[in-house]
Amino acid sequence: MMTRTSPIRRKAPCLFLSCLLTAVFFVAHVHAQGRESAEVRLARGTLLYEDKKYDEATRELLQAHQLDPRNTNVIYYLALSLSAQGKNAEAEAYVRKGLDIRPRNANLRLMLAYTLRAQGKTEESKKVAESLQLEPASPLVGASRDLLTSLRTPRRGDTPFWLEATARVQYDSNAPLTANRANRTPGLGQRNSWGNLLALSSEYEFFRAPEWQAAARYDGYQILNYENHDFDYTDNVVGARLTHTNLLPTGHRYFVTFRPFYDILLQDGRLFLQRPTGLVDSYLYWDPTGSNRTEAFYQFQYEKFNEHPSRRNIFPTPLGQRNERRDAFNHRVGLVHYMYFDRNRHAINFGYNYDREDAYGQDWKYQGHRAVAGFLVTLPWDIRATTNFEFHARHYDGGQNSIFFKIRKDREFILLSGLAKDITPNLTVSLEHLWDSNQSSIGNYSYERHVASLGLTWRYY
Repeated sequence: MMTRTSPIRRKAPCLFLSCLLTAVFFVAHVHAQGRESAEVRLARGTLLYEDKKYDEATRELLQAHQLDPRNTNVIYYLALSLSAQGKNAEAEAYVRKGLDIRPRNANLRLMLAYTLRAQGKTEESKKVAESLQLEPASPLVGASRDLLTSLRTPRRGDTPFWLEATARVQYDSNAPLTANRANRTPGLGQRNSWGNLLALSSEYEFFRAPEWQAAARYDGYQILNYENHDFDYTDNVVGARLTHTNLLPTGHRYFVTFRPFYDILLQDGRLFLQRPTGLVDSYLYWDPTGSNRTEAFYQFQYEKFNEHPSRRNIFPTPLGQRNERRDAFNHRVGLVHYMYFDRNRHAINFGYNYDREDAYGQDWKYQGHRAVAGFLVTLPWDIRATTNFEFHARHYDGGQNSIFFKIRKDREFILLSGLAKDITPNLTVSLEHLWDSNQSSIGNYSYERHVASLGLTWRYY
């Protein structure tokens, strides 16, 4: 006998599916509204935080967090606001929630280090700060180094200003860069000379946000060669820095920095060069907090040489004219890999990059290949021994050089070795040796140079 199915039973699967779709749509709609409201409250809370209205900012950001608990930007500003009120234990708890969501978020890790320090958890804070030591191109390096310094010595509060001053006594075997065969570059005076190097670097970061930083800076140095004052140099550089940093969806951190600067170079007290320059750096990191780190970079630079002929100009074509014009666009791209051991006490790095100097004057256009390698070994008494090597092969594109009527090809070897010891967290003594050998198909550009120096560096953070 055939059994008839009830109409209600026949419609039950359709009813169930319809209810399920309705519920899913409703939840998605509510979640989207929650996210939108969270972003609005985040913007309001950020403005309140910037106005130092920390209680109101915390209320807005707590509501934003309830609406969107996985929004790490909300968590970061909530921790900032709580920390500003002295509630560092609560700030730490929220930061750890954020790190559960995005373990590699460098801003959250830095915030964790600060909240731990504020609670007196010095060793934990130090470990987190050490894990944040990215490569020198990273704007976060300054912040984490500041923190490590503050863990060793009392500070007078966090400051966006830093200053570094260096004084060195040195011996230079070839101060004027005389050619290996001295008869090719006559009249340059005595090669070897004792001397001093004085250097000053400073930066003031006047704007800081999780993804943007802006700063003004000044750099200057003076080289005095007592046996050949014709090659005394003084350089003053005024510039700025604008940096953007964030994470890709893959979790890899990148940095893009624009640096405009202007330098004025004096030779023996006489104006030699004025050079406005614009530089764009971009870096991408793989595993920036691990023991193996890879850095990919692209650099674009424009240099304009406003040259003033030297009193020792030995070339028939004046500087800065026709084929000798050095104004240029420079492109540089490459990879560097870093390996760290024993909590960053020892390290190895190696890499390759390609650069192209697209100069207006054909005598200075070239394509270059660089191989780089470096070593760091921490000796007893925390003495840092470093060695950095660079090989740079340049093939000039201008065909025959217009002065020497030869095709120019250079191979340059640079080896910089040093020992450094921190006497105090702000004072470092160092011994360095530089070997620079350039081998060129045009003998006038072939030279060899050794510079040995002993110096003292003082830093203020």
